Amino acid sequence: MLAAFSEYEPTDMVEAQSLVWICYQIINERLDEYRAWIFQANPTFYDIQQALCTLTSMTWDAKQDADKMNFGDTVYIWQSGGQAAILAAGHITAEAAEIPMLKEEKPFVRQPDQFDETTRRVVLSIDKVLTEPITRDQLLSHKTLSKMKIIRAPQGTNFLLRSEEIAALKELVGDIRKPPPPSLLDRFCQYVRDSGFNFSRELLANYYVALKTKPFVILTGISGTGKTKLGQLFAEFMTLGTARPGEDPHQRYVFVSVRPDWTDSKGLLGFYNYLKGSYEPTDFLRLIIKARNEYWKEQELVISKEEDTIVMNGPTLTIDGEVIVRITREGGQTTTIRTGASLAGGKLQLEGVNLRDLKEGDKVSLLVPNRKARPYFVVLDEMNLAKVEHYFSDFLSALESRRIRGKALTQEPIILHDQPQDLNLPQYGLTIPARIEIPPNIYFTGTVNIDETTHMFSPKVLDRANTIEFNEVDLAGYPRILKERKSAGSGTAETKSCATEDDLLIFTDNGRFVESLINKEFDHEIPVYKELERIGDLLRPYNLHFGYRVVDEILQYVHNANRDKVFNEKDQTANTEQAFDLQIVQKILPKFHGSRNQLEEPLRRLLRFSLDGQAQPELPVNDILPNELETSIQVQEGRVTYIPRGSRQEDRVEARYPRSCSKLMRMLKRLRDQGFTSFIE
Repeated sequence: MLAAFSEYEPTDMVEAQSLVWICYQIINERLDEYRAWIFQANPTFYDIQQALCTLTSMTWDAKQDADKMNFGDTVYIWQSGGQAAILAAGHITAEAAEIPMLKEEKPFVRQPDQFDETTRRVVLSIDKVLTEPITRDQLLSHKTLSKMKIIRAPQGTNFLLRSEEIAALKELVGDIRKPPPPSLLDRFCQYVRDSGFNFSRELLANYYVALKTKPFVILTGISGTGKTKLGQLFAEFMTLGTARPGEDPHQRYVFVSVRPDWTDSKGLLGFYNYLKGSYEPTDFLRLIIKARNEYWKEQELVISKEEDTIVMNGPTLTIDGEVIVRITREGGQTTTIRTGASLAGGKLQLEGVNLRDLKEGDKVSLLVPNRKARPYFVVLDEMNLAKVEHYFSDFLSALESRRIRGKALTQEPIILHDQPQDLNLPQYGLTIPARIEIPPNIYFTGTVNIDETTHMFSPKVLDRANTIEFNEVDLAGYPRILKERKSAGSGTAETKSCATEDDLLIFTDNGRFVESLINKEFDHEIPVYKELERIGDLLRPYNLHFGYRVVDEILQYVHNANRDKVFNEKDQTANTEQAFDLQIVQKILPKFHGSRNQLEEPLRRLLRFSLDGQAQPELPVNDILPNELETSIQVQEGRVTYIPRGSRQEDRVEARYPRSCSKLMRMLKRLRDQGFTSFIE
């Protein structure tokens, strides 16, 4: 079978990926690695037969064993009742999350009261609709399948199958799995190549996961390696294909050239001009307001002054804790406040809002999070030409103040002006509030160069971001890159594969953005947490240990990397270790800067830990990392090897965390050559 492919040359990347997937199935019988399920539909509540004739994708309530449902698991769809049968087969394309039913599914709902608006659901791709359903009577006559739980005790929605049941159903149903389409990350990699640029897949995957984990990433390294272009390419990829009709897609990202004379946030946010009596906005502020208006969905409310209440007008909303209320006066002036709220009997009570003060013609609107809000992007070029702490401190404080209160994401606002009312700027189509919160659908990327014209970052800035280095330059392969760019660079936005609306939901965690990180939904039981404990114990004697924020962000990064399988799809352990290796470099090492007396010993201890996981802070460093072991370390083409004590040259072994080892070796060399070192080179 494989011989047929030996001389075949795929025509494009998508075809090549499909071919690799098919070969992988043949060699490793990949299908057997996934779990398989039966999902039950009640035709009294939902017209499953008509839905299968129309839809290629659908959601399904995950009521039993939701945490065991994984991307790629096979699902057999079962109709209950008098015509009970297996109707179709597919696979899970998005794991269980609190999401609404797809709007395309709603016409097939027969009893809406049986379905929650938002509940824990998975997303299925329908791969095969059976022309002849496998009936309950057929299954009862089968030696193995007659013992399935759906036959013996059919109460429930989701039924996990045993291995022998999976094999028996596979014989009856036949091959159902289509080669999966390229992932969001795969298509971003292809978009970068089609644009004529050449970044490694690891670098693109690292940037993707870092930005998804927390919306602030710093790109540092030698000048001219493509740091700025990476931020621009990702913004283009995520925005060009998801513009609304008549909308300029470039309005969803902004490129900001930082000026060396910035000493406050006016260069980013603009300012109130007292001479003109109006506000002077910037492109950056316009983007924030546009992103905020998309994230906060506005619903006008009906006021009943007699009862001193507000009656909900429109779809029923879940009100829990704080809400944002916008009051628009008859003259067009608006006031936006965040206040406590309660809802009872369809009537809304707002704390601190006296409805009797409102005049006829005034309007009150409630702002609620829009789970389909699209992401917006900011690229801060040459971020350290000015002191970051001077012009960006308001943003850092706002980003770190985010909390979940009730079901609403809250944060400290940034003050824009001191006028009593919001300022209307009809020439810009803007309303400037006195205070503004940074909406969670904005993603910041800052680029950094280090020379005599720039400023170093303080640890508190580096501590709040993932810091990714660009120091690899492939001069030997550069002629090939130039040749590929000439052929690829002619592609237009229309011919490139950009992100879709569904892709945006994947990237934004179904519109939840940073809520998973804030709620600490990652797993503290994974082995990485023990590794973090050991590194913390190792660094504590030198007062270089890290806080809870770093721990949370590392665990969230590893969680995202594992969920999307971005580094190693076949080996979960290898995927986890690679993600953790990158996080040691990007979240722990950036705070190291100082003299040889201060840093040599902790850096050597970290180097030993990166080699084989050894961390014994109570032992002298020369026992942990003797000089002969350190000098045996070799870094070649991304591989790091060393000779364990008492071993021979030919007994070299691979370092456990090679990226950390390589970075630590460079930092130690600089420390010994110059007497000083820092993370940013």
